[in-house]
Amino acid sequence: MRYVCQICGFVSPRWFGKCPNCGSWNTFVEEIEERRTTKKQKSSKSSTTQENKIIPADKVTLLPEEFRLKSGISEFDRVLGGGIVQSSVILISGEPGVGKSTLLLQVASKISDKGKVIYASSEESPVQIVSRLRRLKEKLNSNLYVCFENNAERAFDQVSSLGDVSFVILDSIQSFYSDELESAPGTVSQVRHIAIMCQEFARSKKIPIVIVGHVTKEGVVAGPKTLEHIVDVVLYIEPEGMWRVLRATKNRFGSTGEIGFFVMSESGLQEVQNPNLFDLDILSIPGASLSCVMEGSRLYVVEVQALVSKTHFPVPRRSAQGYDILRLNNIITVLEKFVGLTLYDKDVLVNIAGGIRVSDVSVDLAVVSSIVSSYYGIPLGRRVFFGEVGLLGEIRSSEFADQKVSEVAKLKPTEIITGKTNSKLVKVFYNLKDFCAYISKLPKIS
Repeated sequence: MRYVCQICGFVSPRWFGKCPNCGSWNTFVEEIEERRTTKKQKSSKSSTTQENKIIPADKVTLLPEEFRLKSGISEFDRVLGGGIVQSSVILISGEPGVGKSTLLLQVASKISDKGKVIYASSEESPVQIVSRLRRLKEKLNSNLYVCFENNAERAFDQVSSLGDVSFVILDSIQSFYSDELESAPGTVSQVRHIAIMCQEFARSKKIPIVIVGHVTKEGVVAGPKTLEHIVDVVLYIEPEGMWRVLRATKNRFGSTGEIGFFVMSESGLQEVQNPNLFDLDILSIPGASLSCVMEGSRLYVVEVQALVSKTHFPVPRRSAQGYDILRLNNIITVLEKFVGLTLYDKDVLVNIAGGIRVSDVSVDLAVVSSIVSSYYGIPLGRRVFFGEVGLLGEIRSSEFADQKVSEVAKLKPTEIITGKTNSKLVKVFYNLKDFCAYISKLPKIS
């Protein structure tokens, strides 16, 4: 017998209330030692293949880029780096009910037009899976196979028996178990072992596998952290306002900065090519401004809202939704130091409209403009702001400024204001003092 922390995998001969390794409380579960079977020993001895041999790097045959398996959902493919790579293991996670199984069923239905797809669920029966497909208005293809199975060995045996399979989905890994271990499903040992089985099966059969993972109450993937190290790609589906945003936190075959936008509808998750994250009618109200941000290789315009109001409490409130609260505190301090705004007795609330979260630092200038706009009661209209704000009150240039100007030009803005740039289509400011002086001279609401 041994006790294993279900968060970090720390092993102890006795039970602890608090894990001495990661500090988590009540995470130790009693597990039985692994039972070494002859089947496992045979598989380890016969695992030497052509790919396991040492060969010169210049003799390795690379897969062509077009070999990526296209899912038929462009937002999903973009987050993966262009499509699903052969022999890869993809972990997709998210809150209950966010749409993990729904998205994968849509992907499975579209890929089944090109080859055999197996959807093995340890939580739903074939009747439930097919009824969901009908509800999503997806066509039922003879190449799409569904089954209820929670034994990993039997699931992989069924995949092997079908022959040429293009895609495999296991939903979810916390409900599967292996005969080679005597511990319960969902424990650290089972999750780690089945993830390694998926990796070995995907490499040997050259079949991409997607596994669904649960999340803890802290919002991270349930199970040991080694689960994320084993797989090739880690995807999260996050609810942000009316949107479902697909993000890659790990990707061995592409960028981790890519995001995909979806919206939940009666027919499942519908991809959104051009998310409308702003309302032009709101721009006539003080405190609203537009900015252009880049996430991965994608440009889109967002609306930044700010509210500055006098407080009657000793400590003013600072709140940021969709924007880093630490950067907001820095900006408030810079505005007081270099511009002279009196904000120590005022609440400052900032929100990125639409519930989206941005990481592009060039949205700083839009945050400043919204705060100043609300402070003076001056509407900014169809002006667009982007640029990074430094602690010394300077306005730095934005990355991909030319591409942002081209994207913003489609809105026909009144002005495009940014930091140092070579573009002649924008108004340039180098410090916040001059910028805020310009904003304060704009016409106020009559």
